[in-house]
Amino acid sequence: MNNSNEAAIVMQLAAYIRNLGFQAIASMNDTALVIPYAIKAGLGEYGRNQMVLTLEVGPRVQFACGFARSTTTIKERSGIGGNVMVAPCRAVVG
Repeated sequence: MNNSNEAAIVMQLAAYIRNLGFQAIASMNDTALVIPYAIKAGLGEYGRNQMVLTLEVGPRVQFACGFARSTTTIKERSGIGGNVMVAPCRAVVG
């Protein structure tokens, strides 16, 4: 997926949320730091390569975000273990 497709999708998602009656703003990488938001949302965890690591595709992800005013429920997130270090050889396990 290229950036123009990603921009179109995030704009359509924001329009859908606005049509539901909420305030929504679409954003790529210019309005907020998306990596901390992605980690907080439970989409992955922060890797040693300064990227978000996911179970499905590793660090090969690109994020866009949308801001909306609504009520949400927060659930406990679980780590994928990407930053667990083996003591003797210091190799990354995960």
